[in-house]
Amino acid sequence: KQFSNIQNFLRSQKTEDKELQNNFNFLNFLRHMMNSYYKVLTRFNLSVGNAIIELIMELIQGDVQQNIACLLNKTFIYDLCRLLTDFDTEYHTLPRGFGLDPFHEAYLEYKANIISTFKLMLENKNEQNGAILKQHLDVKGLLKVFKNLFENFMVRKAIKNIEDINDFIYKLEIDDFKGPLESAINIYIIYRYIWPDPIKFREALRNMIKELHHGDSQKQDLLEQIVF
Repeated sequence: KQFSNIQNFLRSQKTEDKELQNNFNFLNFLRHMMNSYYKVLTRFNLSVGNAIIELIMELIQGDVQQNIACLLNKTFIYDLCRLLTDFDTEYHTLPRGFGLDPFHEAYLEYKANIISTFKLMLENKNEQNGAILKQHLDVKGLLKVFKNLFENFMVRKAIKNIEDINDFIYKLEIDDFKGPLESAINIYIIYRYIWPDPIKFREALRNMIKELHHGDSQKQDLLEQIVF
């Protein structure tokens, strides 16, 4: 059951459709917190980051368009995209306490929450919010994240190559749909929300895959096989 009254109340405290004099926009507060937090994120304060993003996720589930619109202001989407794309190499993870591992379990969980936040915003979007999200989401950067997550899953499962994608899918177990594969699937769902038309979806993804793996036909074919 959705508690939209409480969700909206945390954005705007009203009585008889009039905002209270000391109205406090909690979503604005969380957005500002995220803007400050992503710059100082480390393994040792990750519980703070998870607390912020998980509370945001609770406040944008369901039909709460004004809450989603509130988060689309300023640099919120840009900041979250940077946490997925810019901080995805060992040069960034080392000084943040994750060692030389962009797929450190603690950081992977945090990335999963960010990806789920984007997915929730698109699931519950209206036309206006959807247009703003499509404009500000780093769709090309997300494809690289998708590729890295899937490759990490293959490393964990000791899979060297995929000859038949259908055979690969049928051999997956329940526990496989956790961690990096779950986040990769959620990015795929994000793309389907952005391009609901199958033809536009294939065209957009195929162009981005070519750009990502320009000159490497083997990697390009593998990614196309996974996506399509």
